[in-house]
Amino acid sequence: MELTNKRRLYPTKAQERALFSHADHSKHLWNEFVMEGTERYQVGKGFFNDAEMNSRLTELRADHAYYAEMPIKAQRGVIAKLYRALTHPKNRLPCVKDKKDRSCSIIYREFGKWNGKTVRLPKVGKVRWRGRELPAKLASEIKVFRAKNGNWYGCVSYKIPETKPNASGEIVGVDLNADCLALSNGKKHLVSQMKNLCWLVSKRNRILARREKGSGRWRKMRRLIARTHDRIARKRDAFLHQTAGKILAVADGVCIENLMVKNQTRKGKGSRKRGMNRVILNAAFGKTRRLLEYKAKIAGVPVFVADTFFPSSKICFHCGKKNPNLGAEKRWTCPHCHRTLDRDFNAALNLAREGARIASGLGAKGAWSACKSAASLNLAVAVRDEARSILTPQGVV
Repeated sequence: MELTNKRRLYPTKAQERALFSHADHSKHLWNEFVMEGTERYQVGKGFFNDAEMNSRLTELRADHAYYAEMPIKAQRGVIAKLYRALTHPKNRLPCVKDKKDRSCSIIYREFGKWNGKTVRLPKVGKVRWRGRELPAKLASEIKVFRAKNGNWYGCVSYKIPETKPNASGEIVGVDLNADCLALSNGKKHLVSQMKNLCWLVSKRNRILARREKGSGRWRKMRRLIARTHDRIARKRDAFLHQTAGKILAVADGVCIENLMVKNQTRKGKGSRKRGMNRVILNAAFGKTRRLLEYKAKIAGVPVFVADTFFPSSKICFHCGKKNPNLGAEKRWTCPHCHRTLDRDFNAALNLAREGARIASGLGAKGAWSACKSAASLNLAVAVRDEARSILTPQGVV
């Protein structure tokens, strides 16, 4: 299993100039391969493959001093990126990068040594970075790029052995909401709306609109806005990473919803709908699911996904009846058993039961072990009754 770790880089002025030079060279080499490959494709010879690009790179380094001066590991990174683009399922020909494109990114294949404080980049030297220790001798490449706020980052790709998932133990249902993440074990993780930072972005955007485009004060305000957006993104990522780790620390299985975020955030009339869309997008349902799935692979925890149209909020967990007239209220009373329910916890418990039902498809033993140590008192009984139909008479006493 391949993972990517992103961390902040702190290059000196000289190292920053070298990184800018490597980024320009990578862009130039990309355009060289794309233009030559497009000509071959139009003639009927087909685009370059991996071996042909490496042999062509050897010729370019022998004929031109410009290519020979640049690190070959960065050039191999360009070839690897181009080869991935050619073998993409969409199978579209890569495009030439515009000269006005100011994005700076370099991929170094088989780069040098690193530790918790520094990383050695080819023809750049030791660059300071900050982050936790990485597994030694497992990294395949590092991507160095400059964000819009002016900071440099490095993304290290490395491989770890994949853990086989085990479907026994407690299955925790996770109900995703705009304001919190509710768990079936009775815990809630509140989502920070970051209203102060969002207000600051709105204020600085209004200031930017009043300044002359292209001026020094206009560029300075753009950098401030980019830094504020980066701060919002980092706070959101930190919350999601920590929450996903806490969920997987107490669960032997996770069941989540398959939400259609694109449909939930469609354009509507009025400022109220626009505000609701912002709150939903700030909760980052899709990223929460991705983090849970990849962290669960590392921990060996199975993740079950309920159907998109599974009515987790409308079903009463105690009696199992559906309330089709349920509105947006947080607490509601079941019209059948007359119990007052918390909307979020009720949905999380239903998702835990649905996850146990999905796990029961793995076999009779998996169904019983999935519900045997469930967190809720009624959950184990309900899932056991559903699983008894597939258990042998001697399997349950």
